[in-house]
Amino acid sequence: MREAMLLGDSEFGNRIIEKVGELFEGTSAEIKYESELQDMPSNGGLASLFFRAPQIPVRVPAVHNYLQRAAVVRVLSTEKDDGRAYMPITPAQSEELIKKREIPLRRSILTRDLYPRQEHVGLLLESATPIKRDYVFEANALREQILFYKEVLNITEKDAQKNLLVVNPGLQRDQSLPLGLGFIIIPGVTTVTIEESLGPTEEGEYISLENLFDGFALNGVPLLKDIRKPTGRPIEYSRYKDRLDSYLRGETKDLGPRKITILKDNNISLGVLYRDENLDLVALCSQGVIKEGGPTSTITLVSR
Repeated sequence: MREAMLLGDSEFGNRIIEKVGELFEGTSAEIKYESELQDMPSNGGLASLFFRAPQIPVRVPAVHNYLQRAAVVRVLSTEKDDGRAYMPITPAQSEELIKKREIPLRRSILTRDLYPRQEHVGLLLESATPIKRDYVFEANALREQILFYKEVLNITEKDAQKNLLVVNPGLQRDQSLPLGLGFIIIPGVTTVTIEESLGPTEEGEYISLENLFDGFALNGVPLLKDIRKPTGRPIEYSRYKDRLDSYLRGETKDLGPRKITILKDNNISLGVLYRDENLDLVALCSQGVIKEGGPTSTITLVSR
């Protein structure tokens, strides 16, 4: 994998943002951005960006956070920089960047410390169910896309009904859907996998779980056998931050146990998988709270 760069940290990235604006102007996928710190040098040339979605309400399902990323995927599927194709990182590439200590960092306004930024790396499609859910129309439209491209995606019709992790889907305008936008499969770009560890409990109910896993996830998501329940008292944030800082500076060999949090809501059909500021993973398929026009998620690009 080549060196990662943040969207908007180059002329090429700015061109992509402009094209997203042309395609999705006036929608929640439109990107409005500004440098977080105009006068402060970034880490290794990696700029810190705020991505702004003008039509997002104060309290929204987490899937809204993925619209801009899917719009970027749509544009990048046809745009190149000096003959080189780029795409947002996958969950597996995110893990690789963490392992190599090359995850893009942002600089704190208050402390000037460098630390990781939250990034949504996958879209969660909940298993097909007769229960009426929010965004069920968008979920069904995406599942139809998966079934249409099932041979390209190497997935069976039966598996397409399960809990799926969809990485780098594209986006299109679709006025038949409540959002006015629909996720699409882009052959050769989008991947779809079954993720048992992000699914329901044995009782078939979705609950909130907080489990630890060791090392790095091969496909970006820990396997069930690699997840264990946390024991003892939670580590204090200050101690965890010290450990994280030491790891990113290369002073310690191992990051130590990491956490995967699974938050599920039976009323919502689509969610996101994201890496948080502590380099932990969160599978979120529930209501998320963000401020209107506020920062959502960074987008890291790597060449294909």
